[in-house]
Amino acid sequence: MSDDEIAGKTWTKIEKNVKRLGLGDGLSNGKDSNFQDYFDKGFADGFSNAYLIGHHKGAFFTRNTPEDPLLAQPKLGWCQICQNDSLVTLPQIKAKQTDICNRNLDELKNKTPIG
Repeated sequence: MSDDEIAGKTWTKIEKNVKRLGLGDGLSNGKDSNFQDYFDKGFADGFSNAYLIGHHKGAFFTRNTPEDPLLAQPKLGWCQICQNDSLVTLPQIKAKQTDICNRNLDELKNKTPIG
């Protein structure tokens, strides 16, 4: 086998490995990007809800009224992920979680209006 043939085979092998690694990195980066998008959206929703819950907790505190049971342990009482095994997809979980949060926040708004 000549030096040119060896160099050609070596180059082909290196090129194949680089393409395979590049594809793997591309797939990994795509998955990471997708996870980041979902995380960012979930974080924004969670922060918004937590802010409103905190706002109501503060209103109860400043008015020297007993804290509403809805505010006692919101992370345990409001979270739907662990409470409902029938929710298997992210859209189902998000829809149920949003529904529960909105109902609870509406109930709190009626009990202690804040401006």
